[in-house]
Amino acid sequence: MPEASAEWLDKLAGAVAIDPGEAQMYALAAEHGVLALTSDKRALKAVTSMPEVYTKLDGNVVTIEAVLLGLSLQLAEADLRARGKVLGAYDQMAKAVFASSNSSLHEALGSYLGSLETDSQPMKLWRPDDQAVPS
Repeated sequence: MPEASAEWLDKLAGAVAIDPGEAQMYALAAEHGVLALTSDKRALKAVTSMPEVYTKLDGNVVTIEAVLLGLSLQLAEADLRARGKVLGAYDQMAKAVFASSNSSLHEALGSYLGSLETDSQPMKLWRPDDQAVPS
């Protein structure tokens, strides 16, 4: 991957909530129009207060919630639950979603992603095509 330019890094440098690695990733994504995968909600919130940055990232920031929602469209729920329990040891959202076997993963992940979408406005987050839900 190419390195992010100093021009884009400077735009993110003053944000306390964005660590150097996240700044590199966001600068690279904004400058080159590539997807940025993140689970850092503090950094995501900070980016939404930077119009020059978030307008370039619009639709290109992929959260773990969106990835898991996309997987819920591709995998049987039992398979995703079995795999997702491991992730729960590292991520609070995953722990909550995969701990309950009484609720739909697709609905729970959609709810978490919807909440993130609200919190990240006016920037749009990447969202998988959720037209078809596996049975």
